[in-house]
Formats: sequence, C-alpha cells, structure tokens
Amino acid sequence: MNHSMKRIMRSLLPIVMMGLFVHKVLAGDFGLSAGVERYSGTYTYQTTTATYALNAGLQYEEEDQFSFSFTLPLLFQNSNLVSRAGGMLLPHGSGGNSMSNSHAHNGGGMMMGANSSSPSSSYLSGLGDMLFEGNYYLAGESESAPSFALTGQIKAPTAGTSFGTGEWDYGVGISAEKQFGTISVSANTGALVLGDPAGTVYHNPFTFGASVGNTFMDGKLSAMISYLEYTRVLDGYEAPRQISLGVLSQTSSATTLSLIGSFGLSNTVPALGISLSIEVTL
Repeated sequence: MNHSMKRIMRSLLPIVMMGLFVHKVLAGDFGLSAGVERYSGTYTYQTTTATYALNAGLQYEEEDQFSFSFTLPLLFQNSNLVSRAGGMLLPHGSGGNSMSNSHAHNGGGMMMGANSSSPSSSYLSGLGDMLFEGNYYLAGESESAPSFALTGQIKAPTAGTSFGTGEWDYGVGISAEKQFGTISVSANTGALVLGDPAGTVYHNPFTFGASVGNTFMDGKLSAMISYLEYTRVLDGYEAPRQISLGVLSQTSSATTLSLIGSFGLSNTVPALGISLSIEVTL
C-alpha cells in the first residue's frame, strides 16, 4: 500500500468510527458514499490544469429534522495553480513573487510563489480538504409554501498547500424547496468566509443557487439542472459561475447512483467537470 493510500485510510478511520457511533445512537438513516470526479480548466492561465478526485464520505439524516455529511478526497492534479475553496476549484496563489510570463493570466490581483508549479504530464497526489455539510430543517412543505432549511459547511485544511489553501473555510445559508407533482424546484443563498492562502486575498462571497428536477419511473430515476454563482472572490477576476446537469438512479431501496456534468460559465472555475458516485444507506 503506497504512502498516499495509507494517509487516506488513517484519515478515514475516525470518520467511519464516528459514523458507526451515530448509527448506533441515533434513529435516522446512515449511509456511506464513494465517487470519482474529473475537472479541467485554464482558471485564467494559458495552460490547462486537470484534477482527479476519489471521494469517500458518510451521511446521516433524521427525517424532517436535520442531516449532515463528511467528505474526504484523494486528489491527483498536474499543477498546484488551483485549490478548492468554498466548494469550488479556484485560482490559488502562494508566496510573494509575482507571476512569471509562463503563468500569465487575464486579470490582476494574483501572486505566485516559488512553490507553484505549471501544468505538466506528471501528477501530484495527496489528501484534499475534508468537507462537513449540514442542514437543519426549519419548516416542512405545505400546499402553498415550500420547505425551508438552514445550511452550513466547514472545510478543514487537511490537504497540503499543493491542493488547498491551508486555511479553514466556513459557510452558512438558507434553502427552500417546493414540489409540483414530479417536478421539484429549489433555491438557496448564503455567505462564505474563505481563508486566505499565502500571497492571495480572497473576498468572502455571497452565493446563490437554483435547480429544477423531475422524477421518472415511479421515482427510481430523476434528472436535474442547477445553477451556482458566487459574488467576486478575487479582484480583477470574473465571479465564479457554473451550470450542472445530473441524473440519479435508485438501483435498489438502499443504493443510489449519480452522474453529474458541470460547465463553467466564467474562467475562474473548471471549464468542464464530471462526477460519478454511489451512495448506500445502511
């Protein structure tokens, strides 16, 4: 077993143990998930950065009360020019030296240090940042009103500086969802507090998202389209915006498969992304 795999196994053990404790003590639904993702984009640079992620996670839900999840990725990336912050991959700077011409970009405000590497055919590998997400349901849906929930997220800096900012991120928001027959419509808004990596100053953005989905085959298959936007995160750069298309299939009463494609609408996020995941309820 290589060093990276040993690290991710050691990091996942406390999560699994906590999940087993939750499963025994609480009466809700406990689940495990696994997935693979690929993202690529120029992120304002002249060359393309490719990122692969192997994700492992656990989920817990008390119906109509609250839910939470933990996710930890193992990353493979052909540069350290970008890192995950606030749920998106964003341009990442470190150190205090200005960018060389080989890393020229289309806007100002970003600084690169000697530890940054341009994209290449070889890949860096290591743990990514652990993400905790939670929902607290405020009100159930009625005939005339949607359901409402408080949302929160915490990103722990478990990644090295090659894959993360090395800082904590926090977020809080509110979401609403309404069902119209087989069609569901949801919207959310919130605010993020992003930790600043060395040499870069992130603005703390407001977020907005909306999605529309439809179910088929008595709820066993569903499709959705969603939109996500942040206010400006970096001076001189476009605000992050992306659209996603997804299909979910409930292959059994306890197993759900999902396939999601994402498309960047600004040059500060991946131009193209795809993810495949499985979730099993225990």
